[in-house]
Amino acid sequence: MNGGYIMIDCKGLDLTSREEQTISGLYKDMVTAIKTGKPLVAYNCVWGSNSNSPMTPITFFVQNWTDSLVVGTASILNISCTSADKVTVTSLV
Repeated sequence: MNGGYIMIDCKGLDLTSREEQTISGLYKDMVTAIKTGKPLVAYNCVWGSNSNSPMTPITFFVQNWTDSLVVGTASILNISCTSADKVTVTSLV
């Protein structure tokens, strides 16, 4: 593991939405972050109807599942992102 951490801008990703979201550049950012071997922190996420209220950054882990899919886990959330920057958030409970 390398010291420090990497921050990833999630550009308004709504963690409560069950609909597919497009977050431009997120796949590339996640793949780049994985290669650093550092812990990851996501910022600029929103929580549904409270999207105007600031939300603290969250730690998560991410791995390449295939050549075109990365999957992250934060608390009870699974965050899947395709190489086309299509993001789906799924509850693990």
